[in-house]
Amino acid sequence: MDNSVRLLCSPRTQESDLGIRYVVGGALSFQSLGGGPSNVSAPAAAELGFYVRYFESARKPALTDFRLFATLKGQVSRRLDDSPLFSCEPEAILEYVEQAEAKKGSVRVVHLLYEPSMFDPSPPSSVSELRLPVAPATARHAEVGFALKVSDASEAKPEQCDVLDVPLRPYPRKLRLRFPKTEASASTFVLRREADGFEQTRGHGDDLIAGDEFVDLEFDGVFDGMPYSLSIRFDDGAARPVFSGKVLSQLLGERSRAEVDS
Repeated sequence: MDNSVRLLCSPRTQESDLGIRYVVGGALSFQSLGGGPSNVSAPAAAELGFYVRYFESARKPALTDFRLFATLKGQVSRRLDDSPLFSCEPEAILEYVEQAEAKKGSVRVVHLLYEPSMFDPSPPSSVSELRLPVAPATARHAEVGFALKVSDASEAKPEQCDVLDVPLRPYPRKLRLRFPKTEASASTFVLRREADGFEQTRGHGDDLIAGDEFVDLEFDGVFDGMPYSLSIRFDDGAARPVFSGKVLSQLLGERSRAEVDS
């Protein structure tokens, strides 16, 4: 009898200029348990499931149950040493059941690495960024769970596998940037935190001060010591970088159109 399969996830962290460590993603692998029935034997269609649940704090009950929000389709089999092997097509994508809101508010991205010995060939870069759904307003902590289906039968549920703990740190600053109205009339502005993929998008309709010759845009959840980039995306699909790799203190020192509010 084949050993049952579970998913493991090791957290990946990055340290900010202020010495604060942030969870930016995880490394996925498989484990064959010592017993129990398994659907993994001959090559078969498989699906990785990505789940999430939120907490007000690590010590309180979850605000929500685990819910599926994305899947990755491929094929699973076993090597001669009984270890699982997952493969997917070069054009594979993450299929979102519940898509993160991309036009307003913030988007949290979890960066995934796939253990090369168990994911072969390596999945394409398009599946390395997992966009979490919008969290409840009171959430301060998220758990990302993983599951495996083989030929539509459940092999491993999220409660049976590792979870990735993702603290949703409160970011105390709001950054206001000013642009000429002619520059903002046919474009959107995307602020991205480079460490973990946190994104916010603003447009002409988000102008804080109506009636003048400028568009004043406010981005919240901005933390000093973490590098950010800003790009302008035009309606025709073109994009232009405004700045990259800048921390908040640098922006305030270099841009006369930048203000911050705690």
